[in-house]
Amino acid sequence: ASLVHEFAHHLDFTCPEHRSLRASFRSAQGLDADAPWRTAETWSEIPSEQFAEATIRFVLGRAPAHRLVSVEREAVAVIRAWAAGGRLTHRRAAP
Repeated sequence: ASLVHEFAHHLDFTCPEHRSLRASFRSAQGLDADAPWRTAETWSEIPSEQFAEATIRFVLGRAPAHRLVSVEREAVAVIRAWAAGGRLTHRRAAP
């Protein structure tokens, strides 16, 4: 799980197409679609960390033994659609 998490960060930093999933991912996690990607008040609230944890669920098909971040099913679905080359749309998180 840790290797997948770190690979997700590598993807985040090296794949320009990755930016196309960020707004949809944040919305699926219940965050503002325009929230900063790499900063938040706590580690578990950082969208890029949530993305890395959601990627674990996508790749392994299950949650990791450590549950440090809350991951919504819809967020994993966003990653799945992006990985399959699907078109992504996002909706604004409720206030």
